[in-house]
Amino acid sequence: MKSDAIQAVDYEPDSRRLHIWFTSGDQRYTYYRVPESLFERLIRAASPGIFFNEHIRGNYSL
Repeated sequence: MKSDAIQAVDYEPDSRRLHIWFTSGDQRYTYYRVPESLFERLIRAASPGIFFNEHIRGNYSL
């Protein structure tokens, strides 16, 4: 996945946890109850940062 905003992502399908590391820091953010289909769309998005802001931020708990 290529992104100016997101450094790395990891997804745990059993627990539906999405871990995101942003390029602006070394802290990991974990989002809970994220559907696997949404994770797949994130990593395939033309702009993962925009996709994150539109579909994940504010919609899933940290």
